[in-house]
Amino acid sequence: MSSYLRGGEIGACDMASEGLAPGQQPQSPTGEERLILAAFRQECRPGDSAAPSRGLPERIGPYRILREMGVGGMGVVYEAEQAEPKRRVALKVMRSSGSSDHYHFRLFQREIEALGQLNHPSIARIYDAGQTGDGQHYFTMELIDGEPLTEYCEGEDLSLRERLELFLLICRAVHYAHQRGVIHRDLKPRNILVDPAGVPHVLDFGLARFIDPAMDVTHSLFGGPGLMGTLAYMSPEHAAPNTAGIDIRSDVYSLGVILYEMLTGRCPYVSTGHVAEVLRNIAEAEPVRPSAIQRRISNDVETILLRALTKDRERRYQSVEALGEDVRRYLGGEPIEAKRDSTLYVLRKLALKHYFHTSVIAAFLVALLGFSGIVYHYMRQAQQALRLQKVSDKSTQIAYHDMDRFLVDGQQVLRQQAIGWILLEWQAGRLDRAKAILEELKVDSAERLAMQYLVDGDVSVEQLQASLLPGAAPLYHFVLAEKHLQAGRNEQAREQFEECVHASSQKDNLFSRSAAARLRQLRGASTTPASSPVEEGGVK
Repeated sequence: MSSYLRGGEIGACDMASEGLAPGQQPQSPTGEERLILAAFRQECRPGDSAAPSRGLPERIGPYRILREMGVGGMGVVYEAEQAEPKRRVALKVMRSSGSSDHYHFRLFQREIEALGQLNHPSIARIYDAGQTGDGQHYFTMELIDGEPLTEYCEGEDLSLRERLELFLLICRAVHYAHQRGVIHRDLKPRNILVDPAGVPHVLDFGLARFIDPAMDVTHSLFGGPGLMGTLAYMSPEHAAPNTAGIDIRSDVYSLGVILYEMLTGRCPYVSTGHVAEVLRNIAEAEPVRPSAIQRRISNDVETILLRALTKDRERRYQSVEALGEDVRRYLGGEPIEAKRDSTLYVLRKLALKHYFHTSVIAAFLVALLGFSGIVYHYMRQAQQALRLQKVSDKSTQIAYHDMDRFLVDGQQVLRQQAIGWILLEWQAGRLDRAKAILEELKVDSAERLAMQYLVDGDVSVEQLQASLLPGAAPLYHFVLAEKHLQAGRNEQAREQFEECVHASSQKDNLFSRSAAARLRQLRGASTTPASSPVEEGGVK
């Protein structure tokens, strides 16, 4: 394991170790997913194996075959030797696939045309194309002596900066192809080889689409034999039933998945299991925040990654050039162009995710506003009564004191709701969202300082203890326990959670409920281990 990825989860997207839990049944596919599944099964139908049925051919055209390098959905790639000029080349020959031969031939020709338009040091060059006497179509291209991208990063133990510099070279190559009207559509680490000099080479334009519709043969997913490409790296629009909307932003998304894997060692979401589940994840699942896997990933790098992986392509980087430019700015110490989602946008997504809690809070706010109106009305009446009846100063002070206490209690309830949201995001590992909600707590309070200690870490234990009132002991023990739990000190965490429960004088206190939920998890008695302790305890 490389020192860079040590402590993270290792595993390529198309070979991820996740999947369905034991006994878990996949959700039933939707109507659109059934169409894709049918196409996918047709592409993988029995009797249509990609493996060659014969031994290694001695020659193909004028080329002497040395060894087989790989087998794909449309062809076999050999290492071959050319006599004049004498050199080793990669030779790709189209394999027969029955009824799909005509479509595969058109794609084969498009790959030749695409490579013929590209002349870039990080894109394998085409040398020759032809047809054998028995009708086999082939073409030869530059032979790259290198390793697949992710294997190279691990083998060379590249640092985060070195990985970003390598990724920037890949972005420039793909942007060059886009400038010449070619969308790759199958970008993945195994289609990017890195030579011993550290130069990446983009390969396999077999699924390339031309930006000019008049030149393209791949408008629809069903224009050929079925779903083509690698699911784990597909953009949402590529994995959709109608792929007519694919443009250069689809390659931006695929590059985002590749960079995520380069920096974390894993896929942004579960990419194995039932095909319908994978398709649903591509369309809907939000990526796990990279900093939750690798703490060395900075806020700017995380922002770049999440912008490239946005499901809505209108919010995504609009070109590979823009993605690469932000990587360059980061490497140069300049401000990046991508902006984090606004606080309002984050809160709106939180509200949709926690719909029940949001509805309760909204109802409470409406009720509070109603009561505030009643209180204001009675305050006005009280003022008029004081003027007319000359109520004593002492009675006036008592009345105002009671009304102020009512308003303060309402503010405390609202503050507790916000604290509950912060804890939900903290326990889910979404620190940026927790920080965004924390910024909305403008009023200084013991709870706000405790959340700063928990989320930001720039408040010391001594400062926290000195600022808390005696009645805030449950809060103090709860945040200390969370810090112990985060550091893997489970025994100390359990002691602090028990102190939190014992220190609370109210059984329905937010922190005592959450501490009790944590204790059940630590003792292995929780029946819903996937739930957040705050959600289990309830944000009330």
